[in-house]
Amino acid sequence: MFLKIENKLITLDIVTLNTYEDIESIGKYLEKYFDAKVIEKLDGPDARVWIYEIQNIKFKLQHNSYGNILFTAIYGKPVMDMIYSDLKNRLA
Repeated sequence: MFLKIENKLITLDIVTLNTYEDIESIGKYLEKYFDAKVIEKLDGPDARVWIYEIQNIKFKLQHNSYGNILFTAIYGKPVMDMIYSDLKNRLA
C-alpha cells in the first residue's frame, strides 16, 4: 500500500486488493470498521467510483486500470492515517 499527499489530496493506493471485485470488500471494511456511510455508487464495465462519508469527511473509493485507490482531502488525514494503519496490519 502507498499513502501519498499531493496538492491537498491524500491518496491511498491499495495494491494488494486491486481487482474490480475487491472494491466490494474494501467498501464493506470501511462500513464495518469506520462506520462509513454510502453517499453514491457508480459502477461501469471497467471502472467504479464509490463515495463514502466517514466522520463527516468525504472519501472516494475508485477502481480503474491502476487498481483500487481511496482519496480524501487533506483535512481527512487523521482518518486516512487510521485506515492506512489498520489495513497495513490486516494485510501484512
